[in-house]
Amino acid sequence: MEEEHEQVQVRLRQRDPRAATIAQRPLTKLATIQARLGIIGSTLLEYVVGRAQSWLFVVTSTSVRVFALPDEETLERQVKAVVAAARQPGASLPTDAYALFRTLFAPAQELITTHDVIIAADGPLHYLPFELLPLTGSAPASAAHGATPAYLVRSYAVSYIASAALLLPSVDRSAHTPSATKFLGLAPIDFRNGWESQSLPSSEDEVVGICSLYPAQTGIALLREQATKDALRTLMASGCKYLHLATHGMAGDSSLLSSGLLLAPDSTTRDGYLSAAEVMALTLPCEMAVLSACDTGLGRLIRGEGLVGLTRAFMSAGAGSVLVSLWRVNDRATAELMKRFYVFLEEGVEKREALRQAQESFIVAAPNDRQHPDWSSPFFWAAFVLVQ
Repeated sequence: MEEEHEQVQVRLRQRDPRAATIAQRPLTKLATIQARLGIIGSTLLEYVVGRAQSWLFVVTSTSVRVFALPDEETLERQVKAVVAAARQPGASLPTDAYALFRTLFAPAQELITTHDVIIAADGPLHYLPFELLPLTGSAPASAAHGATPAYLVRSYAVSYIASAALLLPSVDRSAHTPSATKFLGLAPIDFRNGWESQSLPSSEDEVVGICSLYPAQTGIALLREQATKDALRTLMASGCKYLHLATHGMAGDSSLLSSGLLLAPDSTTRDGYLSAAEVMALTLPCEMAVLSACDTGLGRLIRGEGLVGLTRAFMSAGAGSVLVSLWRVNDRATAELMKRFYVFLEEGVEKREALRQAQESFIVAAPNDRQHPDWSSPFFWAAFVLVQ
């Protein structure tokens, strides 16, 4: 192990100083990360995107491998093409999706012996939900006839972290003080506070339906004018297990933390906009925050820092993990996806696997299921990613 670690350091110092900083982690920390991966049964894929060349670090409980990847411009072009297609209902995966699988995942595949995969993205890869990548390097002939690809989500439960350092015990975010409230859901539904946003009628069914999974007094649903920032502050003072916000997300661009969520206006200030900056000032102790809204996973991309926005804000405020979206989502499909997600959670399924199963259920819907439309396109399910 020590010899392999030193060889990686030497190779990267010669070719990419930024990537070398990752390889130069003390061996003790690397061993700790690997031990943690062994405990949680995961494989870590950490990416470093550079202007001239990029790198993939594959870290398992017993080994470390490094692979050279294309430059930032190439990866960014391919990611934009894939995400643009995914944002369109019914659109086929472009050839760039197969190229990204060959580049980003295929080199690591033979080393991955776990069902769970943790992605530490970088640069434009922050905008890519790896779950929608096809598990093949080229489009099969059946794809031309509309056949559903073998998406990565069918085989792996994926989650995302900002850095491998978050796997160290000193920054373990998984432990939270138990709270009597298991679920706190807010859904403003109608928006009459100066924001020109359409109503979200399915969000009421979403929050009420999820709340019904929990015994009385342990599930709280705040709807319409009850779903205010003041109510959020008051009820979160004692924390909850799952905080669920079903509303509109706004991708701000005036400052690093201007992105936010629309809630009902407070009675005094008449302000219903919850910015990322305000979230960071709150105390929101919860095992998971679910931002069931459009574009909540976006933010300003800062080199060396990653995406700065709502995800970072909620984690800073105390959320152990955050479920966010990477593009504008369909109201009705999102409500159904979320309800299925919580059903799996309440059956004792771990968060990453619960999300995977909920997404997979959209892909493999029963052929004779007339209750729901065809939601197998990534547009309907791939936007949501779990950040830990």
